[in-house]
Amino acid sequence: MSDRPIQLMLVDEDPVFRLGLKVWLEQQGDFTVVSEAGTAADAPAEVRSRSARPHPTLAHPAPRTPAGPPP
Repeated sequence: MSDRPIQLMLVDEDPVFRLGLKVWLEQQGDFTVVSEAGTAADAPAEVRSRSARPHPTLAHPAPRTPAGPPP
């Protein structure tokens, strides 16, 4: 099994419930909540918006520009 926590998206219309569940899950150590949505209809748009921006732990360094010919 991986040392990285399982990444979850919480979907529930009650923000207080989502917060409580998020806190509890993250205290377990095996989970991290990376996204939330208020309804199942909102969830796909949230997934699309997350996939459009790089995740900070998965981002790769920018490629280096090759050096020019030696002088």
